[in-house]
Amino acid sequence: MKHPEVKPDELFLGNYTRDAFQSIGWKGKRMGKVALDAEGKPIPAGLFPVFVKPAEVVAETRWVRGRNRRFEPAFKIDEEAQTFKAATRR
Repeated sequence: MKHPEVKPDELFLGNYTRDAFQSIGWKGKRMGKVALDAEGKPIPAGLFPVFVKPAEVVAETRWVRGRNRRFEPAFKIDEEAQTFKAATRR
């Protein structure tokens, strides 16, 4: 499901508390207004959707991959849904 608040140049990272949002290190992160479950229904107060810039995610993945050649990210970017998907392991 594509989060309705995601902008064209963003990915939906997930739903986080305000405190957890502060600990996310990406500069281009943005907190949305309404957290939704996987079916698009609002979830309890205290959680907010968080969006990030794909370029920051890719840059960090490349940096980590360069330090450890066997690194495989645990996610792939789903461009259609503008979110992350679990990577399939080989």
